[in-house]
Amino acid sequence: MADTTVLITLEPCLMCVRALRHLRVRQVLFGARNERFGGTDSVYNVSANELIDEPVLHCHQLLDADKAVDLLQRFYQQTNDSAPKPHRKRLKT
Repeated sequence: MADTTVLITLEPCLMCVRALRHLRVRQVLFGARNERFGGTDSVYNVSANELIDEPVLHCHQLLDADKAVDLLQRFYQQTNDSAPKPHRKRLKT
């Protein structure tokens, strides 16, 4: 797994970052920050926490945040008829 790069729409949550570190994934590239559960710096930086005895997980917001949010919203609208109607939240830069 040391050569693996994970591409995702949303910043991984705290538990996901911990699992990715445990798997020794090389890096994560994501689109939009996760202000509620983000584990790469939005809430807490689990990806580089020195108390965890595993290699640092390099995480970068390199993908287009607006496109990532749109993709995620379209996914939930298509799979969940009870999904709330999307509303735009201002992204922090």
